[in-house]
Amino acid sequence: MKLPGRPSPRNTGNRIRIMSGDAATLKNLSADEFALLGTESIAYVKRVTGPEGVRFHIITADGQVVAEAEDYDSARLALDHFDLEPVTLQ
Repeated sequence: MKLPGRPSPRNTGNRIRIMSGDAATLKNLSADEFALLGTESIAYVKRVTGPEGVRFHIITADGQVVAEAEDYDSARLALDHFDLEPVTLQ
């Protein structure tokens, strides 16, 4: 299953894999390559209040809102369902 408007895990295009401790690779990335890091595997949940009340947006690393949930637990389940790694922003 894939997120709307996102490539499926089997058709990821220009996916960049960085192994832990590979600082040399990170230093040599172009701005475009750096911007792609995590866009297909990392997301966070953001609480938003609007006309419909409190909702929870699932936002990928590139800032795209890809889904919305009625509660935090449902949003976290969606992250698991779409194989997205949750991150915390502080």
